[in-house]
Amino acid sequence: ALSSELKKFALAVSQSPVGIVLVDSNKRVQYFNKAYSEMTGYSLEDLYGSELEIFEEISDNLNFPIKKELILTRKDGSSFYARILFSAIKDENNINFLAIIEDITKEKVLEERQELLSRLEILALTAGGLSHDFNNLLAAILSYLEMALLKPDQCSNYVEKAKKLCLKGKDFTSRLLSITKGSLPKKQKISLPPIIKEAAEITFKGTSCELILDFPPDLCCVIGDRHQLLQVFQNLFLNAIEAMGGKGRIWVKTSVVEINEDPELKPGLYLYVSVADEGPGIPAHIRDKIFHPFFTTKETGTGLGLATVYSIIKNHGGKIRVEGSPNGGALFEIFLPAKEKEQKTEEYKETNNTVRCAEFYGRILIVEDEKQLREGLKEMLEVLGFDVAEATTGNEGLEIYRCALNEGKPFDLVIVDFHLKGSLDGHELLKAFKEIDPRIRIIVSSGQYLDLSSLETLGIKDFLRKPYSFRELHTTIARLLRKS
Repeated sequence: ALSSELKKFALAVSQSPVGIVLVDSNKRVQYFNKAYSEMTGYSLEDLYGSELEIFEEISDNLNFPIKKELILTRKDGSSFYARILFSAIKDENNINFLAIIEDITKEKVLEERQELLSRLEILALTAGGLSHDFNNLLAAILSYLEMALLKPDQCSNYVEKAKKLCLKGKDFTSRLLSITKGSLPKKQKISLPPIIKEAAEITFKGTSCELILDFPPDLCCVIGDRHQLLQVFQNLFLNAIEAMGGKGRIWVKTSVVEINEDPELKPGLYLYVSVADEGPGIPAHIRDKIFHPFFTTKETGTGLGLATVYSIIKNHGGKIRVEGSPNGGALFEIFLPAKEKEQKTEEYKETNNTVRCAEFYGRILIVEDEKQLREGLKEMLEVLGFDVAEATTGNEGLEIYRCALNEGKPFDLVIVDFHLKGSLDGHELLKAFKEIDPRIRIIVSSGQYLDLSSLETLGIKDFLRKPYSFRELHTTIARLLRKS
């Protein structure tokens, strides 16, 4: 009877629709089933006795079972998203490790599509207010420049006012990019209150809603993707605003809580955030459905906003739930893993408020295809004391740099526009510069969204987002040259 049961068990493991991998105490492959072979393209003969990278951080002193989501590589070099459950199998003498692996690529692709559609929905709902604000900025800048021409004796005053509005416009386009950019998670330690305030600035435009904030001092940070968390609160605020018909109060409270017994969360400290409104609320019988993709109670809704919110919070190791608010509306409660704040240190700090002209010397190469930007940047660099060369394409920039290096007159610094028209891809161009001179110093510039982690893999950490001021240019150059 026991032999029969073992055969049934072996058959179940062999024919399981999810991948199953068994390794010994040295993490060397002993067995995997047909599903894992089909997922990866490897046969047992290919991998028997070898070490698998997925078990690299697994040891017998961990608290099992352990869940992870990783990107795995197939035999043909392609990759796929996998959800893995690790467990330890112990007897009196030995310990083996087991991994149950599920291919979740389709699920991840669907999440990314949901997130994109959700962003487009936010953009559609806020486009009117955003365009109104931007046109107001342009009108004010134009009026100050006109006055500078009409009153030359007050030119400096009007230009300074126009400059401040340009920098305000930079913040505006940054918020717009945060709505429209795709899912490029870059988790870092961040403070949540500024993100909540920024989400309110975007979504409350043109409404009669009041935001009531309750943030305790010295609130813990979270580890997360700033843009994704911004999208979470944009969605929650838009839902509340629509539910209240564009007028009413929204309360946001935060605190730090310790959680030890919650099946959905690991034990530890969490940042608790509640978002409550005074709308009609969400009926109890549909609360367990509102986070499902495409479920909506709105006539024109896509049903993706809250599904995206749920996905983002889960991917941050947290959870979200909805209840009835004491004020009669909806109450959304969010839990995100908390991290203690660290005091910021700066590598370079200005010692005074005056930028000194002709402070530097050396040679800088500008690679920029927009004529006006290139000419303006050249003049600013010359004021700082640099000898400047220009290139309008990536290939031209590479050739100028290569020739200067061969002639023994290397450039001290290169400032590169990442999104050159009709030229090499930004990453390809930066790699090409690095191949010519591994010690090259580069500042990357762009007016579009750029995932800075992709630059860091190339050893480039200095970035200027357009439009940038003379002071920002000066500070970035000073920091880079002082590090060198």
